Amino acid sequence: MQTFSRRTGNGTGTVILIAAVLALVVIAFVRSRSSGDAGHTTLVGFDAAVPIDTALANGKQAGKPTLLFFTASWCPPCKQMKKEVLPQEAIANTIRDQFVGVYIDIDNRAADAQSYGITGVPTFIIMDKEGKEIARTSGGMRVGEFQHFLTAR
Repeated sequence: MQTFSRRTGNGTGTVILIAAVLALVVIAFVRSRSSGDAGHTTLVGFDAAVPIDTALANGKQAGKPTLLFFTASWCPPCKQMKKEVLPQEAIANTIRDQFVGVYIDIDNRAADAQSYGITGVPTFIIMDKEGKEIARTSGGMRVGEFQHFLTAR
């Protein structure tokens, strides 16, 4: 016959260990949810800190059109564009070399979204060197479609 011995104690160490593991799981989950949009300010050619008027003035001075990218952290097509389309070398080079790019999160810059009549995201607007809108598109796109949008002016 086998005998079992029971370890006595109140289990405080086990509770602390479980709590620590759960805390790490929660932290990892929160980071994974927020990291899907965390890299947006590092997209080649886009600046999230510059006001649109300043970007338009910079574009005029540089002799480049301005590319406005209206987006939101909760938007699946926006995430797809940021992950799969905008980082592509040809796209990134086109934006960096031919545009002054502005990243506008509509949740943080609602007045900008309203003033440009944004009703859905992602929305891309190309403004000429004089600040006049010359092209607009909304919705997620594939690389070829977006490259055509950028170059078909």
